[in-house]
Formats: sequence, structure tokens, C-alpha cells
Amino acid sequence: MPLLLALLLAQADGGDAGPARAPPAAAFSTDAWEKLETTDGVTLERRAVKGSAYFEYRATTTTDVPLEQLCQSVFDWGSYVAHDEVKVRKLLADGESERVVYDQIEQPLVANRDYAMVQRRWSGDGACHIQFFAANDLAPPKPEGWVRMEKLWGHYDFTPVSGRVELRYVIFADPAGAIPPFLVHGAQAKGVIGTVKSNIERAKGKPPKHP
Repeated sequence: MPLLLALLLAQADGGDAGPARAPPAAAFSTDAWEKLETTDGVTLERRAVKGSAYFEYRATTTTDVPLEQLCQSVFDWGSYVAHDEVKVRKLLADGESERVVYDQIEQPLVANRDYAMVQRRWSGDGACHIQFFAANDLAPPKPEGWVRMEKLWGHYDFTPVSGRVELRYVIFADPAGAIPPFLVHGAQAKGVIGTVKSNIERAKGKPPKHP
């Protein structure tokens, strides 16, 4: 069993958010990654997700930001801060290692979207991990006319490597609704790289330069 899968399953037996929860089985794909590009030291890859027209993306880089500082900053950013197109963020459950957030996303020319998400953090073997996935049974009622995102998952891994920290970010997000997938692919790929850069800058205490 892959190490990451074992770690995720080990964390799925409870937590601050209440009943046991785990991401969908599709989040544990072992299919090969396809390299797309390396930009500013960030390597971007993607792979197909069975039954979906969207891709799972993986971005990998290294940084000199201390591991725990970086992990804490990303964990707080993913649960406390409304950012980018997230216009409303409500913290539904707050814990040291697990939080539940409800987000509302507003985008031009398409229907607004929302979702509830579990975010879970743990450490082991000198590394730090953050896992997140949609959990819409915890969400408030969907606003009329909005689209609820059901397929959303991913994780961060922060691992010490040769005096630096390797940051690995994986995400899959199906926006749902009537958006043609080919209009989304480019924006998603760009957004993954931007998220990694912004998180590193934020952890350093600098204003992010990237969306």
C-alpha cells in the first residue's frame, strides 16, 4: 500500500469534525502522472480521473521556509482566510488538527458555487501533511440558483529534503454545472502553480504576488 494512502486511511477514523470521514476512493489513484511544465522551480503534472473530464494536478517545488512554519501557514490559509474567488468563508468546526469550512465562490459569467470541506493535518517521520475533501453533508442549505461542488479533494505534503523542504500539492476540482471542461483546464493548471507560489510567499510573511 502506498505510504500516502496508508497515512490518509489512518487519519480517517475520527477527528475534531465529528463522525469518521474520508475522501472518495478516486482520490487514491495510482495512475502515472504526465509532466506539463516547470515554471519558476515549480513542476506541474496532471493525470486523468476515471469518469471525469477534469484532471488531477500535482505541483512540486522546494523552499527554505521552515517545515512547521510552512505547514501551519497553509493550514490556516485553507481554513481561516477567504481568498481569490472565495468571497465568503465560514468556519463550521475549528480544531488543532481538523477543521471544516464552508465556501462560496463567485465567478463572472457562470453560476455561483459552494461547498463544505474537511481539512485535516498530521505529522510523522519529520514530515507534515494536510488533506482536504468536500463534505457537503456538513454544509448549510444551498442558496437558490447556486451550483454545489461535490468532487473536490487534495493534499499537501511537506517533507525535509537536503536542508530544504519539498512542498507537494495535489488537487482535483470538478466545478460541476454547465462549464465546458476545455475552458477550465488552462485556468486550473495556472491556478495550481499560483497557489504554491502564494503559499510560500505567505509563509515567509510576504504579500502574495500570485492568485
